[in-house]
Amino acid sequence: KKKNKYKLKDKIGKLIFKIKLYPEKLKVKISQKEDDPNAWSLKKKVKDHKYNVKIGDKKIGKAKFYPGKGKIKVKDAAGTVLCTMKTDKLTAAPVVSLLPGLSEEQRLLLFAALAVIGKDAGI
Repeated sequence: KKKNKYKLKDKIGKLIFKIKLYPEKLKVKISQKEDDPNAWSLKKKVKDHKYNVKIGDKKIGKAKFYPGKGKIKVKDAAGTVLCTMKTDKLTAAPVVSLLPGLSEEQRLLLFAALAVIGKDAGI
C-alpha cells in the first residue's frame, strides 16, 4: 500500500483490484490491471449526496444517498434500481452492483475494501 493506493492480490500475488483515491477531487479509480484506460471511476458529489460512476468516459450509473430515508439507491444509466442499502451516510461500497464482469467473490471483496478504505479516507 502506498499513500492513497491499494492493491488487492490473491494468494499467489496476482492483482485482483487496484484502488486509487484522489481525496482532493473526491474521486476513486478502480481497475483490474496495472494500467487500464477503461478503469471504473467514482466521483463524489457532496451536495447531491451521490457518486457518479463511469467506465472510462462513459457514465454507467450512480449511487445516491437519501438522508431522510436512511438508504442508498444504486441505479444504472437507464434509471433502473439495481440495489438499495440501509445506511446512515453515503458510502462508495454499493456501486459494485454497477460494475460489469465481476464474480460474486470479487464483488464482495471490492465491497468490503471500498467500505473500509472509503471510511478511512472520507470518500
